[in-house]
Amino acid sequence: MSSHKEKRRYPRAPLYWSALIRDTNGARVAEIENLSASGAFIRSHKPYRPKERFKLHIMSPGQSPVSTSAEVSWLHVSCSQKGTLPCGMGVRFLRISKKDRNHISQAVNEHNN
Repeated sequence: MSSHKEKRRYPRAPLYWSALIRDTNGARVAEIENLSASGAFIRSHKPYRPKERFKLHIMSPGQSPVSTSAEVSWLHVSCSQKGTLPCGMGVRFLRISKKDRNHISQAVNEHNN
């Protein structure tokens, strides 16, 4: 039996969705690698530093994009495989509508069941 207890408020699932990051310098494409209703792990060629904020538009299959403000919580900078998006960042959602949060929760729950 594992003694590790999950501390996250919302469950997380390995959902690979496209995303668009927007800031004052423009926009760039990124890839969601896993997702919860409160945050995500995002792969990007130029990750932001912790505490940096940006607009995030998540392309949910068959739905309108989910739009939120996000803040970087942590970085994954040990990049390995060539030809893949190199680095990533864990982000938390700052402002997200109840409808969008529910949509993500439903997608995560469907994937985990």
